[in-house]
Amino acid sequence: MRKDESIQVHALLRAMKQHVEIEYGIDAEAFEEYDELVVQPEHVFAKKGKHQEALMLLAEKIADALAKSGSYSSDEDKEKREPIPA
Repeated sequence: MRKDESIQVHALLRAMKQHVEIEYGIDAEAFEEYDELVVQPEHVFAKKGKHQEALMLLAEKIADALAKSGSYSSDEDKEKREPIPA
């Protein structure tokens, strides 16, 4: 992934983080590790690797927070569900 793409994905995930906090009532504590990072999407001169590290951590924290809140289900749960009628 190119640096500009990493920055765009980082910005998208940060917006998703804000949405998850508001819509699902996820505590900001769930994202403390990300918040402690020194790179934000606006830091366009930061190294590409720092943005990639931040976006991977953020994606992991979002998925963990949604899983803990019951708003996200694993692939195993999908197999147990009945199909939606067409």
